[in-house]
Amino acid sequence: RRHVMERRSARAASRAGNGDATHSRSKPKPSRSSKVKGGVAGWVSAARPKTLTAATVPFLVGSALATTGGGEARWMEATCALVGYFLIQIGTNLVNDACDFVRGADTEDRAGPRRVTQSGVFSPRAVHIAGVTCFALAALAMCPAVALRGAPMARLVVAACCAGYAYTGGPLPLGYHGLGDVTVIAFFGFVATYGMARVHHDGTSADGSGGSSWERNGPLIVASAQVGSLATSLLAVNNLRDARTDARCGKNTLCVLLGEGFGRWEITFLVFAPFLLLPYWAWEGARRLGVSMFPSVASALPAATAPLAAWVAREAWMLRVGDTGFNGTLSAAAALHLLFGSALALGLALDGVTWRD
Repeated sequence: RRHVMERRSARAASRAGNGDATHSRSKPKPSRSSKVKGGVAGWVSAARPKTLTAATVPFLVGSALATTGGGEARWMEATCALVGYFLIQIGTNLVNDACDFVRGADTEDRAGPRRVTQSGVFSPRAVHIAGVTCFALAALAMCPAVALRGAPMARLVVAACCAGYAYTGGPLPLGYHGLGDVTVIAFFGFVATYGMARVHHDGTSADGSGGSSWERNGPLIVASAQVGSLATSLLAVNNLRDARTDARCGKNTLCVLLGEGFGRWEITFLVFAPFLLLPYWAWEGARRLGVSMFPSVASALPAATAPLAAWVAREAWMLRVGDTGFNGTLSAAAALHLLFGSALALGLALDGVTWRD
C-alpha cells in the first residue's frame, strides 16, 4: 500500500511538473519596449530613418526637372534645402511620437514598432521639444535657398513647418480629422518637388518663350503627383494597420472614417497611379522635339519597380487589420518610393526634360 501511494504521488508530481512546463511555454514574450534603447540609438529610432525617403525623392526628382537639358544648377543651396527637408520630416516624426502617446493612440496593443515616448525611454515633453527644435533648424538650413529665391521660398518653408507640426500637434491635428493623406500628398509631393525645382531655377525662361501654363508646368505637376502618391502610400499602409486602435482613441483617419475596404483600395490606387502617369513622359518628349514618338527613359525605367508595387497592393488585401505583417509592407512601400523616385529622376536626366516656371 505504501508503494502504491508513493507511485501515485510520483505520477502527480510528474503531471504537475509537465503542467508547469506547459505554462512556462505559454508565457508571453517580454515587452517589445525592452528593444527600444535610450541615448543616441533612441533618438535615431525616434527619427524613423525609413521615412526619410519622403524627403529624398522630391530632392532627386525636383533637381532632375530643373537642371537637366541645360537648366540652372544651384547645388549648394539645394543641398542645404535637402538638410531642411530631412529636419522637417524628423520634426514631424518626433511631434507625432509625443502627441500620439499623449492622445492615447500609441497603446500596448499597437501593431506598429514601439515608439520612444510609448516605451518610456524619453518623456513626451522632451520628444516634443526635440521636434520643435528640428523645425527651427530646418528653417535655418533653408536660409540659403530663401536668400536666393526670396519671399516665395520663405512662405513654402513656413507652410511646410506648420503643416508638419499640425499633422498631430496643436488644437486641431490634421491626422486626427481625416486630413493626413491630403497633407502628405500636398507637402511631400507638390510643395517639396516644386520647392526643390525652384531652388535650382528662378522661374524665368532662358529664351523668353511663352507657351501655355500646362506646357510650362506640366512636367512638374505630373512628377509631383507621382512622388506624392507613393509618399502617401506609406501613411495609408500605416493607417490601415492601426485602424482599430486609432478608432478607439478618436484618431479619425480616412481608413477609420470610410472603412477598412477604402483603406485597401486607397493603397492599391496610390501605388499604381504613378505607373499610369508614366506614358506622359514619352508624350512630353515627343512634344518638345516635335516628333510623333519619343523613346522616353523616364517612362520605361520606373516601370521596373511595378512588381514591388504589386506586392505592396497584394499585402494590403491579404493582411488583417492589426497584423504586424504590415510593418514589412511599410518597409516595402518605402523602398518602392525610393526606387521609383530614383529611377524617375535618372530617366528625366537622360531624357533632358527641363522644368520651366
